Amino acid sequence: MSRGVLIGIAGGSASGKTLVAAKIYEALGPDGVAILKQDSYYRDLADLTPEERARVNFDHPDAFDTPLLLEQVSRLLGGEPIEEPIYDFTRHARSERTRRVLPVSVVILEGILVLAERELRALMDIKVFVDTDSDVRLLRRLRRDIHERGRTVESVLSQYETYVRPMHLEFIEPSKRFADVIIPEGGHNRVGVDLLATKVQAVRNERYAEAEAGVAPGRAPTGAPSTGRASNRADAGNRAVESDRSRNPMRGDLPRGGSLEVICGPMFSGKTEELIRRLRRSQIARQRVVILKPSIDDRYDVDHLVSHSQIKIPSLQARSARDVLEHGREAEVVGIDEVQFFDEGIVAALETLANEGRRVIVAGLDMDYRARPFEPMPQLLARAEYITKTLAICVTCGAPAGRTQRVTHRGERILVGSSEHYEARCRRCFDPPREEGAE
Repeated sequence: MSRGVLIGIAGGSASGKTLVAAKIYEALGPDGVAILKQDSYYRDLADLTPEERARVNFDHPDAFDTPLLLEQVSRLLGGEPIEEPIYDFTRHARSERTRRVLPVSVVILEGILVLAERELRALMDIKVFVDTDSDVRLLRRLRRDIHERGRTVESVLSQYETYVRPMHLEFIEPSKRFADVIIPEGGHNRVGVDLLATKVQAVRNERYAEAEAGVAPGRAPTGAPSTGRASNRADAGNRAVESDRSRNPMRGDLPRGGSLEVICGPMFSGKTEELIRRLRRSQIARQRVVILKPSIDDRYDVDHLVSHSQIKIPSLQARSARDVLEHGREAEVVGIDEVQFFDEGIVAALETLANEGRRVIVAGLDMDYRARPFEPMPQLLARAEYITKTLAICVTCGAPAGRTQRVTHRGERILVGSSEHYEARCRRCFDPPREEGAE
């Protein structure tokens, strides 16, 4: 079983963390996703009097039973069921009942201080901070605590002035610097939530692929030197092909089962960045990796795979599907960018590499500038074990964009370029070019 993916969602009180978690849950589907709330892990104050409980600072890190939370999150990610505590906010005490949570592929942990705890951050695959204005948060907290927790207006305002605001400034706001993603206005930010959901799905698919290939997520295989979750990533890509088997004597020739992973979407959606991220993880795991791109693509660097945001990794050029097959047989993991630019033999070549036991990861456009399927992508999508659909941001309205708009009047189907020729558009804003000869 693959290790579960952990998404940490932090932010101020009533910032919209719960709504973001619910939207991600909804986008991924209920199967294989669980939400844990840091609020469930408040320390049990049953031994205190009601007056003493009312004076407890519930916005300080010490208010939480973090060791229990760490233990249960680790067990859940490792494939064990847990009994999540149920906290009674009307009594400020733990209920005798618990909620049984079964192992899942994605765990969403949300709470005000989940990014402030170093041990929790170390377990997270994606760290999110929900950023909402303080006056909006206060109004939401008033409504919630009065209607859901039986509080008075005076008690809510007193607690806010005494504890909530000072602790936000001391602990919660500084934890924002640890976030991978910051979402303004929480779950009402549809674009931010959609992009986050796409990223979570990509990480989950990668975890499945790593499990199938027999590689522990983010770690070197047995017998190889240990690395941190993100250590030395910048140094991991110093060679396009790693073929020295003596560095990893514990690995066999190849994984027992090969696989094909397809990353597809429009231009400017992060396909190349996602491909580079997966390939670097394979290099950190001391696998033999070959990285290829079509010789027609010389936009940024002949000897490197380069994203539009200038993230790069050394690569080799391939002129044809035959070149891909020859280079691919030197490796355990084969990464290919702009796969739509190869000849029709690329499908058979990639199938051969995967059937021989290799992990094959390709990225490319799924539609051309007319929003027509871009061969050979439909054939690859039909054969892939893992598919990641990336979305860009529409330059016209800001919605998630799944199409590539050509902004220059050129008729050829393949026109290598960047923002000088193309921009991302959503379905509504996409303006398909007229067919030649059309009136």
